[in-house]
Amino acid sequence: MVIENKPKKESIRMLKEANYDSDPVKAWKESIDKAAALREEEETRACETTFQTETVEEGQPDYNYILNMPLWSLTKERKDDLLAQRDAKQKELRILKSKSPSDLWREDLKKLEEEYKKAEVELAADERAAAEAAEKKLKMAAASTTGRTGAIKSRKLVAETRPDPMGRRIIPTVDADIIKKVEGNKKRRIKTESDQNEGS
Repeated sequence: MVIENKPKKESIRMLKEANYDSDPVKAWKESIDKAAALREEEETRACETTFQTETVEEGQPDYNYILNMPLWSLTKERKDDLLAQRDAKQKELRILKSKSPSDLWREDLKKLEEEYKKAEVELAADERAAAEAAEKKLKMAAASTTGRTGAIKSRKLVAETRPDPMGRRIIPTVDADIIKKVEGNKKRRIKTESDQNEGS
Protein backbone atom coordinates (compact mmCIF):
# COMPACT_ATOMS: atom_id res chain seq x y z
CA MET A 1 0.00 0.00 0.00
CA VAL A 2 1.49 3.31 -1.09
CA ILE A 3 0.57 6.27 1.11
CA GLU A 4 3.12 8.73 -0.28
CA ASN A 5 1.63 12.01 -1.60
CA LYS A 6 -1.91 10.95 -0.79
CA PRO A 7 -4.35 12.92 1.35
CA LYS A 8 -5.32 11.56 4.73
CA LYS A 9 -8.89 10.80 3.64
CA GLU A 10 -7.59 8.70 0.73
CA SER A 11 -5.19 6.84 3.05
CA ILE A 12 -8.06 6.12 5.47
CA ARG A 13 -10.23 4.86 2.60
CA MET A 14 -7.43 2.53 1.42
CA LEU A 15 -6.92 1.19 4.95
CA LYS A 16 -10.65 0.59 5.27
CA GLU A 17 -10.75 -1.28 1.95
CA ALA A 18 -7.76 -3.39 3.03
CA ASN A 19 -9.79 -4.44 6.13
CA TYR A 20 -7.48 -2.86 8.71
CA ASP A 21 -9.06 -2.55 12.15
CA SER A 22 -10.02 0.93 13.27
CA ASP A 23 -7.78 1.35 16.34
CA PRO A 24 -8.58 -1.92 18.15
CA VAL A 25 -7.01 -0.74 21.40
CA LYS A 26 -9.20 2.33 21.50
CA ALA A 27 -12.34 0.29 20.73
CA TRP A 28 -11.46 -2.21 23.47
CA LYS A 29 -10.90 0.55 26.01
CA GLU A 30 -14.21 2.16 25.13
CA SER A 31 -16.01 -1.13 25.53
CA ILE A 32 -14.44 -1.65 28.98
CA ASP A 33 -14.91 1.81 30.44
CA LYS A 34 -15.95 4.75 28.31
CA ALA A 35 -15.15 7.35 30.96
CA ALA A 36 -11.66 5.99 31.61
CA ALA A 37 -10.97 5.89 27.87
CA LEU A 38 -11.94 9.54 27.49
CA ARG A 39 -9.70 10.56 30.38
CA GLU A 40 -6.77 8.61 28.99
CA GLU A 41 -7.30 10.02 25.51
CA GLU A 42 -7.26 13.55 26.94
CA GLU A 43 -4.03 12.78 28.81
CA THR A 44 -2.35 11.35 25.72
CA ARG A 45 -3.41 14.38 23.69
CA ALA A 46 -1.97 16.67 26.34
CA CYS A 47 1.30 14.70 26.51
CA GLU A 48 1.73 14.21 22.76
CA THR A 49 4.32 16.72 21.51
CA THR A 50 5.81 15.13 18.42
CA PHE A 51 2.79 14.93 16.12
CA GLN A 52 -0.63 16.55 16.29
CA THR A 53 -3.40 14.55 14.63
CA GLU A 54 -6.85 15.62 13.60
CA THR A 55 -9.61 14.63 15.97
CA VAL A 56 -11.77 11.79 14.76
CA GLU A 57 -15.51 12.19 14.94
CA GLU A 58 -17.34 9.59 16.98
CA GLY A 59 -18.40 6.64 14.86
CA GLN A 60 -15.75 7.35 12.20
CA PRO A 61 -12.83 4.93 11.73
CA ASP A 62 -9.65 5.93 13.57
CA TYR A 63 -6.47 4.87 11.78
CA ASN A 64 -4.14 7.32 13.54
CA TYR A 65 -2.32 4.42 15.21
CA ILE A 66 -1.18 3.34 11.73
CA LEU A 67 -0.74 6.73 10.10
CA ASN A 68 1.36 8.08 13.01
CA MET A 69 3.97 5.34 12.66
CA PRO A 70 7.46 6.47 11.68
CA LEU A 71 8.63 5.49 8.20
CA TRP A 72 11.08 2.88 9.50
CA SER A 73 8.08 1.00 10.88
CA LEU A 74 7.28 0.00 7.32
CA THR A 75 10.43 -2.15 6.88
CA LYS A 76 10.12 -5.93 6.85
CA GLU A 77 12.27 -6.35 9.96
CA ARG A 78 10.16 -3.88 11.92
CA LYS A 79 6.96 -5.51 10.63
CA ASP A 80 8.17 -8.92 11.82
CA ASP A 81 9.13 -7.42 15.16
CA LEU A 82 5.71 -5.78 15.52
CA LEU A 83 3.97 -9.05 14.65
CA ALA A 84 6.04 -10.88 17.27
CA GLN A 85 5.14 -8.21 19.84
CA ARG A 86 1.46 -8.53 18.89
CA ASP A 87 1.59 -12.30 19.30
CA ALA A 88 3.30 -11.95 22.68
CA LYS A 89 0.69 -9.44 23.88
CA GLN A 90 -2.16 -11.66 22.66
CA LYS A 91 -0.63 -14.61 24.50
CA GLU A 92 -0.25 -12.48 27.64
CA LEU A 93 -3.89 -11.38 27.31
CA ARG A 94 -5.08 -14.99 26.96
CA ILE A 95 -3.10 -15.97 30.05
CA LEU A 96 -4.53 -13.03 32.02
CA LYS A 97 -8.08 -13.85 30.92
CA SER A 98 -7.64 -17.47 32.00
CA LYS A 99 -6.63 -16.45 35.54
CA SER A 100 -9.03 -15.55 38.30
CA PRO A 101 -8.66 -12.30 40.26
CA SER A 102 -7.44 -14.26 43.28
CA ASP A 103 -4.71 -15.90 41.15
CA LEU A 104 -3.57 -12.48 39.94
CA TRP A 105 -3.62 -11.22 43.53
CA ARG A 106 -1.48 -14.16 44.70
CA GLU A 107 1.05 -13.54 41.91
CA ASP A 108 1.28 -9.88 42.86
CA LEU A 109 1.75 -10.82 46.51
CA LYS A 110 4.49 -13.28 45.56
CA LYS A 111 6.32 -10.59 43.56
CA LEU A 112 5.89 -8.13 46.42
CA GLU A 113 7.27 -10.66 48.90
CA GLU A 114 10.33 -11.28 46.71
CA GLU A 115 11.01 -7.55 46.40
CA TYR A 116 10.47 -7.10 50.14
CA LYS A 117 13.01 -9.83 50.93
CA LYS A 118 15.53 -8.21 48.57
CA ALA A 119 14.98 -4.86 50.29
CA GLU A 120 15.44 -6.48 53.73
CA VAL A 121 18.72 -8.06 52.63
CA GLU A 122 19.95 -4.72 51.25
CA LEU A 123 18.90 -2.92 54.44
CA ALA A 124 20.70 -5.48 56.61
CA ALA A 125 23.83 -5.13 54.47
CA ASP A 126 23.67 -1.33 54.80
CA GLU A 127 23.26 -1.60 58.58
CA ARG A 128 26.23 -3.98 58.82
CA ALA A 129 28.34 -1.64 56.71
CA ALA A 130 27.38 1.35 58.86
CA ALA A 131 28.12 -0.59 62.06
CA GLU A 132 31.48 -1.73 60.72
CA ALA A 133 32.34 1.84 59.72
CA ALA A 134 31.40 3.09 63.20
CA GLU A 135 33.43 0.31 64.81
CA LYS A 136 36.40 1.19 62.64
CA LYS A 137 36.16 4.86 63.66
CA LEU A 138 35.98 3.89 67.33
CA LYS A 139 39.01 1.63 66.94
CA MET A 140 40.97 4.40 65.27
CA ALA A 141 39.98 6.93 67.93
CA ALA A 142 40.70 4.55 70.80
CA ALA A 143 44.02 3.45 69.35
CA SER A 144 45.19 7.00 68.88
CA THR A 145 44.25 8.14 72.40
CA THR A 146 44.68 5.27 74.84
CA GLY A 147 46.77 2.69 73.13
CA ARG A 148 46.13 -1.03 72.83
CA THR A 149 44.01 -1.61 75.97
CA GLY A 150 41.56 1.17 75.03
CA ALA A 151 41.11 -0.33 71.57
CA ILE A 152 40.27 -3.75 73.02
CA LYS A 153 37.72 -2.24 75.43
CA SER A 154 36.07 -0.15 72.73
CA ARG A 155 35.87 -3.19 70.42
CA LYS A 156 34.11 -5.19 73.14
CA LEU A 157 31.77 -2.28 73.83
CA VAL A 158 30.84 -1.93 70.16
CA ALA A 159 30.29 -5.70 69.83
CA GLU A 160 28.00 -5.70 72.88
CA THR A 161 25.79 -2.88 71.64
CA ARG A 162 25.56 -4.11 68.08
CA PRO A 163 22.21 -5.71 67.09
CA ASP A 164 22.26 -9.43 66.45
CA PRO A 165 22.21 -10.00 62.67
CA MET A 166 20.05 -13.11 63.14
CA GLY A 167 17.69 -11.46 65.63
CA ARG A 168 14.27 -10.05 64.86
CA ARG A 169 12.40 -7.24 66.53
CA ILE A 170 9.48 -8.17 68.75
CA ILE A 171 6.98 -5.41 69.45
CA PRO A 172 5.75 -5.59 73.05
CA THR A 173 2.03 -5.85 73.72
CA VAL A 174 0.63 -3.87 76.63
CA ASP A 175 -2.41 -5.15 78.49
CA ALA A 176 -5.35 -2.73 78.91
CA ASP A 177 -5.38 -3.31 82.70
CA ILE A 178 -1.80 -2.12 82.99
CA ILE A 179 -2.61 1.01 80.98
CA LYS A 180 -5.52 1.82 83.31
CA LYS A 181 -3.33 1.25 86.37
CA VAL A 182 -0.60 3.56 85.04
CA GLU A 183 -3.12 6.26 84.14
CA GLY A 184 -4.63 5.98 87.64
CA ASN A 185 -1.18 6.36 89.20
CA LYS A 186 -0.53 9.45 87.04
CA LYS A 187 -3.79 11.05 88.18
CA ARG A 188 -2.97 10.34 91.83
CA ARG A 189 0.55 11.72 91.44
CA ILE A 190 -0.73 14.89 89.75
CA LYS A 191 -3.34 15.33 92.48
CA THR A 192 -0.79 14.92 95.30
CA GLU A 193 1.62 17.33 93.58
CA SER A 194 -1.11 19.94 93.19
CA ASP A 195 -2.10 19.47 96.87
CA GLN A 196 1.53 19.97 97.91
CA ASN A 197 1.83 23.12 95.79
CA GLU A 198 -1.33 24.56 97.34
CA GLY A 199 -0.13 23.76 100.88
CA SER A 200 3.23 25.49 100.45
